[in-house]
Amino acid sequence: MKKVIKKDFRDYLKGLSEKEKAAIRDQFLKVTGLSYPTWYGKVSGNGNFSRKDLVVLGNICNMNFVED
Repeated sequence: MKKVIKKDFRDYLKGLSEKEKAAIRDQFLKVTGLSYPTWYGKVSGNGNFSRKDLVVLGNICNMNFVED
């Protein structure tokens, strides 16, 4: 059985280029309907990503950000 490693989304985001970050943000906002200020608050650490948010981000990034 292959072990899936959970990665923190904020740590993952820090390793990306500005263009990659913008692409993820734009897709996330489109799918969730959240506003840019809400996104920024979650990314900056002033807010928390919900489990649903992390599932959406995992689908966008083809990663797993949620513990099962």
